[in-house]
Order: sequence, then structure tokens, then C-alpha cells
Amino acid sequence: MASRTVWSVVPGTGFLHSLAGLSFPAVRRALTALVFAPALLAGAAGVPGDARAAEAGKQALTVGVFAANAAFAHVYLAESEGYFKKEGVDVMLQSNTGSNTLNVVVSGQADLGMIGIGAPLLAAKSGKPTSIIYAHIGNANGGTVVARSGVSSLMAIANVGATGIGSSSYGFCNYYKEAGHAKWNVIVLQDIPTLLAALASGRIDGACNNVANFRPQIDSKTVSVLIDTRDPAARKKYLGNDYPEAAIFGITANLQSKRPALISFMRAIGSAEKFLRSQSPQAVAQSMHKLQAFASIP
Repeated sequence: MASRTVWSVVPGTGFLHSLAGLSFPAVRRALTALVFAPALLAGAAGVPGDARAAEAGKQALTVGVFAANAAFAHVYLAESEGYFKKEGVDVMLQSNTGSNTLNVVVSGQADLGMIGIGAPLLAAKSGKPTSIIYAHIGNANGGTVVARSGVSSLMAIANVGATGIGSSSYGFCNYYKEAGHAKWNVIVLQDIPTLLAALASGRIDGACNNVANFRPQIDSKTVSVLIDTRDPAARKKYLGNDYPEAAIFGITANLQSKRPALISFMRAIGSAEKFLRSQSPQAVAQSMHKLQAFASIP
């Protein structure tokens, strides 16, 4: 049987992210193999919270999170607001797994990974069938390009920094080059701190990632923003239509074996999504600040 990546949906939660209308060529080609498979998590709708907790049986899930930042807020809010506990599932978060996120999932060190949508596709290509259960980021979140002071165009960037293969940062860097917007060399770096250090030292003269990761450098004017993907016009110009960018995924067989816990996990993520949409940024930050991963952030 050919390896494939399965796109799964949690019934009754609204976690259905359509792939219709994709125009990002590299991603369109990569996602050709995605199959909608509600059966992986079927049967969750309408089950009371106490019954779900009993069904989950306190089964544990480990999640490798690419970086401890707002882009991955769902799992941190589910932890800080007690949604995992309410749903009766024990979740251990491995923060800042960076470019090693795919490896920790494939090796069994984590049940789920949160990283660019290319990672599960790479695993499937290598013979490890994967399931994407929720795309939590879109709108080219990781596609912002910044350059060191004095570099004023994409073509002037000789070396651009990206986080690991499989991350959205890496994908965007290569797509911009493939589309003819740049001619740079893509330098793969382990994580965000390493990328920022390389940018500061001059090892790279540009970088691609979430704009929030560059905020101190932008404010101090040591870098300038060349592509700001928060701007819909910029996304349309460089990328076309929006598409799922980062996701929660796992090895299909393992997730099937932990179905009750996975259903409870996703219901907790649903509560975190509602919190994100209904609360102020200050309230979100205050909640996440309860956790050790964010306690040192002012």
C-alpha cells in the first residue's frame, strides 16, 4: 500500500479546513495525496464531557511543539485554561522542538507534532503514513521576509535563513526562489534563537518566519520588512490564495490506537480556539504567562 497523508476531521467541532482554491503551486502538488478521512475520529459529536473523560481513560498524549510562541497558542491555552484536564486527557508538551519536531513524532517520542504542513508530507514520502488532524495556521504566517539594514530588495539577499526542513519558513524561502522573486541560498538553522543570532552576526542577510519573531529587530531598525504577509495584498502578490500552512499531525496507526484521548485532545483545542477568538490579546498573554514556557517573557 502506498504511503499517504490523511487529512482528518473531528465531527461536531468545526475543524474542517478546506483545501479548495489552492493556488500555491508547490503546496498544491504536495497536497495532491491528501484524503479526507473523518473515520479516524468519528463518533465524538454529542458525547458529554464526563463520559469523554471516562472514555479517554486518562490516556496520555505527548506533543512536540515547534516553538513556544503565539503561533502555537492553542495547546498552551488548552493547558493554562485547564481544558485538557476538563476533557480528561493528560498532555505533555515538549516545547521548542524546532526542526526536530518531525523526528520526535516519527521516532515515537511524541504522539503529535505542531509544525509546517510540509513535515507530515515528508514523513509519508519516507513510508510513514501520517494524519493531519487540524490546520491551526494560515495566511502565510511564516512567510514574512526581513533583511538586514542596507539590504533593500529580495534580489539583494544572498543568504536567507530558514528554520528546519518541513517548516513553513523553509517552504516559503524555497517557494519565493522557485517563483523567481529571489536568487538566494537557503541556510537551514535549528530554531528561532539560532536564526536571529545568524541574522545579527551577518551570517545571513535575510530571514523568513513569523513577523512576531522579528519584532525587537524591527523596532530597533536593525532589519526591515520586505514581505509582510499580514497584508492580504502582499500575500496575493507573492503567493496567491491562502492555504493551510501549519498543522497538528501524527503517525496514523499510533493515532488510531489512541482515538479516545485524541478526541478529548481536539475538544480541548476547540475550547482554546474559542478562547482565542473571544478574549483580548492581553488576556491570552496573561493566560499563557501562567506556564513555565512563557514565565520569563515580560
